[in-house]
Amino acid sequence: MGVESARVHRCLADALVLLDEVETAEAELERGLEIDPESHECWHELGVISDGRGDFEKAVVAFGRAVELAPQRIAYHQRLGFALESIGRRKDAIESFKAALKLESDDKRGR
Repeated sequence: MGVESARVHRCLADALVLLDEVETAEAELERGLEIDPESHECWHELGVISDGRGDFEKAVVAFGRAVELAPQRIAYHQRLGFALESIGRRKDAIESFKAALKLESDDKRGR
């Protein structure tokens, strides 16, 4: 039940973003993370919202957690790289982009 509820909060947050209710969407994601702190989807979406508001430090934390929970997600590594670049952590950003490229290459080779 917890994982499903977290997923519903994420879906609600997605809909709220479309209505430009970003603060309410963020609160829904945080509720989802209270239910399931290992929801990589909620962490990713929290990162997207934080990045969009220019809160790159928070975006780095959120994307970093999403990467920890779902390291196979190429987009998570890419988003983390961009957020790291935004706060001047270029070496870390490069490592994140390299991880994304490796995953993409592995996918193309069929692992």
